[in-house]
Amino acid sequence: MRIRNYSHRVILAILWKTLAKGVGLGNVLPLAVADEYGIYKERRSLQLIVHRRRPAEHGDIEETVGSYSLGRIHLFPCQRCSTGFLTFVFLHELCHAWIHQFHERIYEDSETCGFCDKFADRAFRILGGSVSPHASCGEFVLNERRALTAADKFSDYARTRFESRKFERPNKTAQHAVSRI
Repeated sequence: MRIRNYSHRVILAILWKTLAKGVGLGNVLPLAVADEYGIYKERRSLQLIVHRRRPAEHGDIEETVGSYSLGRIHLFPCQRCSTGFLTFVFLHELCHAWIHQFHERIYEDSETCGFCDKFADRAFRILGGSVSPHASCGEFVLNERRALTAADKFSDYARTRFESRKFERPNKTAQHAVSRI
């Protein structure tokens, strides 16, 4: 995994690389092996880019904090974002990356944000993170040393969560959970 930090913020690079490795995305990405469309070229591992600031106008309620696409995770912190919050967003986007790399059809056909929200919330708590119900981005607390000691528990959780394979699929009449891949 390659990390580029364009923000002037401290990031938890060792922890994030450990977490990516824990879900099987720490080395060459599965879709980069075949690379049938020439998308990955020399960039065959997961990329994480931490940008300087969020790409939103001042006063916007909905701001993009993270995104994933084609082997790249982007984080857009504001001045108040804690490293705990950035880790939480990274976990959410790492979940999207896992679904894309290991179950591309589901990634393209399904609404997976609900699954990734639940995954990130539980994984953050397993790593020792804490947050109050209506906390802002600066109030997510995570101790890196404690989180690194919980990395094996995280890997176990990720393995069982991903094996459950329950994703939300859009349906014309209603959304319902499916457990097939």
